[in-house]
Amino acid sequence: VEEADSAEIRQFVETKAFRKVHRQSLDADTVVVDAVWVRKWKRMPDGSRKVKSRLCARGCFDTQRDMLATRSTTATRLSQRMLISLSVNEGFDNESWDISGAFLKGLDFRRVQELLRSKGIIAPDRRVAVIVPANVWRHLMAFDESFKVPLEQLSEYLLLCLKPVYGLNDAPLAWQLCLHEFLAAEGGIQSQLDECLWFWRYPSERLKAILTTHVDDLASGGQKAWMDSMYAKMVIKFGKVTRQTLPFEHCGVKYSRTPEGISMTQDDFCAKLKEAEVAPGRKDDEPLTASDLTSFRSVLGGLLWLMATRLDLVADVGMLQSQVTKATIGHLRQANKVVQRAKAELGQHLGIHYKRLHGPLRLACIHDSSAASNARSYAQEG
Repeated sequence: VEEADSAEIRQFVETKAFRKVHRQSLDADTVVVDAVWVRKWKRMPDGSRKVKSRLCARGCFDTQRDMLATRSTTATRLSQRMLISLSVNEGFDNESWDISGAFLKGLDFRRVQELLRSKGIIAPDRRVAVIVPANVWRHLMAFDESFKVPLEQLSEYLLLCLKPVYGLNDAPLAWQLCLHEFLAAEGGIQSQLDECLWFWRYPSERLKAILTTHVDDLASGGQKAWMDSMYAKMVIKFGKVTRQTLPFEHCGVKYSRTPEGISMTQDDFCAKLKEAEVAPGRKDDEPLTASDLTSFRSVLGGLLWLMATRLDLVADVGMLQSQVTKATIGHLRQANKVVQRAKAELGQHLGIHYKRLHGPLRLACIHDSSAASNARSYAQEG
């Protein structure tokens, strides 16, 4: 934990994210929030584990949070699938890139404000100071003498944020603006379908490369020469960038090479799904208690994430999701059965498989509907 904390604070110093300020120097317009440590185990690509520490400002107490422009910085599921589908048909290599300490490498408050105002978006002047856990000062002083403070005076000093840091509502936007500015400068074309989907073309208009941005996790597809070049440029711009080739895990989905293309599976996640506890003797038509409903939502939440690749379960999960407001013990047991079905197929490599298309091609559609039943007055079945 000590090593993880130290590594985290080193990033703040290297990116010049803070400077020391005395409480009495703060004006009335300065937003003051506290910060907390968030620590967890992180699974590394080689299967080992290490502690990861993250110092997060508690942006929920930011008095300007309702004035800040926010947006989704995650690629859509469709974009992630398009990347793989196009890569298979174009014969591209695929890689996953993870930019370390991404939010600390975003634009500063002033630059974010300028870019937003240039787009006609109102952005307030930002001055944010953070009250940090006491051990943060010890790590800061070890890396930079300018943060030196006598132990008995620690309560008199705060850290003034020079850019949006983890936990602040504008941090994801600041990072996205910085990353997208870089991609555009490197010749990337932003998709009109999804602002987190980028592509590159040859002069002949043929597709050269494709990339999705999911906060600080990037999935890319292109010829190896392009991948090597773009990766080198990203390291120069952003510092440490973890690079993985197939097979790799990206956004909770495992991507693997198959004899005919690429597959997307979630077996590891599926194996961790848990069923809800249901006491013996409870009747199916019994309404759920508050505790039961929490368990029901938890099971459905896990299953909904699994739907990214397990399309064989979509109909069952969709029908259960429609019953949340009037769920019974019977619905809870059905949810458990879906979990059991999902796990029963583990090891069979179920998921989405992309195969290279060979022409000529035709598009076929088979459709059907079901009749109403005693449980509902409309047709719904999968």
